[in-house]
Amino acid sequence: TLCSDKHPVQFEKIEFPEPVISIAIEPKTKGDQEKLGGALAKLALEDPSFKVSQNDETGQMLISGMGELHLEILVDRLLREHKVDANVGKPQVAYKETIAIEAKAEGICQRTVGGKSQFARVVVAVRPMPRSSGSRVVNLLAPKKIPKEFEYVIEKSLKESIASGPIVGFQMIDIEVDIADATFNENESNDIAFQVATSMALKDALNKAKAFLLEPVMKVQVLVPEDNVGDVISDVSTRRGRILNMLPRPGNWQAVNAEVPLATMFGYSTILRSKTQGRGTFTLEFDRYDSMPSTVEKEVLQRLTGLS
Repeated sequence: TLCSDKHPVQFEKIEFPEPVISIAIEPKTKGDQEKLGGALAKLALEDPSFKVSQNDETGQMLISGMGELHLEILVDRLLREHKVDANVGKPQVAYKETIAIEAKAEGICQRTVGGKSQFARVVVAVRPMPRSSGSRVVNLLAPKKIPKEFEYVIEKSLKESIASGPIVGFQMIDIEVDIADATFNENESNDIAFQVATSMALKDALNKAKAFLLEPVMKVQVLVPEDNVGDVISDVSTRRGRILNMLPRPGNWQAVNAEVPLATMFGYSTILRSKTQGRGTFTLEFDRYDSMPSTVEKEVLQRLTGLS
């Protein structure tokens, strides 16, 4: 903000929501690969709610946005404006991971590498936090318990690790990770030893803490003629949705407000047109990440991992 220092003016920070849907995209030729990188970078600069990432396991490039329409427009711009020829996958929900209970674990790295001994010991505690709390790493070590550089290594390792959860590799949220204790040896401790010990401790703690998936839940408003309200409400219920309220609109119309998991909303515009003779419209807005029924989570995991 440009203003007088005697009369400061400070606007609220703009908060951009996290993307909730992703698709895989791959260039068809070597030339398209070079154009794709530049085009995606330009689009990301223009749109803060658009993210580009890479799946470490498959090597696929993923583009993520706020909904089907958002990604359709971005892909259209890639193909039409930037002349990138690419194969585009089907939309996928961006799940998150979290934990159910508190847990604590110890990791000890004690080995010999190249004839030199390495040692580090780290104790990590994890605890679930309320929904929409994000994630944080808290250093509970007493002052001068270990050298500052090793504290930094532990914190950095933990922050990097919770960016990829233990179930499928989605980002972990609503979790606090505490550095509960650590031990070093003057002659044998180094950065690598502490990275290994930290990784071991966190992995063990997360296994004990019963990690599970969270799915994005959307706020949905459906504007529909009164004659079709019953059909729309019934359809929302089959999508694991919860009706919040109904508000009358001029001309015998109703605004149906509901919470619905994003995973059940793919292709909804076509269904809504069919149920309302083309008159119904809807808006979709991200609300929060929340847990899902165990049967649904099992189906999701089977689909994501290919395991029965």
